[in-house]
Amino acid sequence: SASFERGEKKSVKSGKTGNNGFTSLSFGLIVHAAMDGIPLGAAACSGNESVEAVLALAILLHKAPASFGLTSFLVGAGVSKPTILKNLAAFCIAAPITALCVAFFLGGSHTAGPAVTGLGLLFSAGTMIYTIASHVLPEVVRSHDSDLSAIILETCAFVLGLMIPFGIKITIGHHHHHHHF
Repeated sequence: SASFERGEKKSVKSGKTGNNGFTSLSFGLIVHAAMDGIPLGAAACSGNESVEAVLALAILLHKAPASFGLTSFLVGAGVSKPTILKNLAAFCIAAPITALCVAFFLGGSHTAGPAVTGLGLLFSAGTMIYTIASHVLPEVVRSHDSDLSAIILETCAFVLGLMIPFGIKITIGHHHHHHHF
């Protein structure tokens, strides 16, 4: 259709769709999806099939709600169906393409250790935090029209969410007993 080639010029809550038809939220999620391919590609080269399977399952499980959320956001913003499909296709293909590129770069199977996979996971998580901080939180703040209590509450909830992994690490670290002989 003509609007698919031209893209969109609609204003949406998290930015505007430009001539390419992508919103800033779509772009952030596509970049994050691409970064999910880094640990997946590294795991594929690690020779550890259980790590590869767990990562693939985790990525698939969190892509389903993210795809639904992206689609719901774009539908709610009044973006055309062809442009929604274009955004969704880019989101869905980003991780596999990056995984293949990483596997090619690492030289195939059994060349990457667990540290490479771990660094890939950290990088992927960082892109999601960046997407939330730079694209989602500003929209939350703007949507409340200076409702300071709501802004403070949502910012505290975001920071708490960031701190949960550290709390788990500290809790597990203190309850993990080593026996010395």
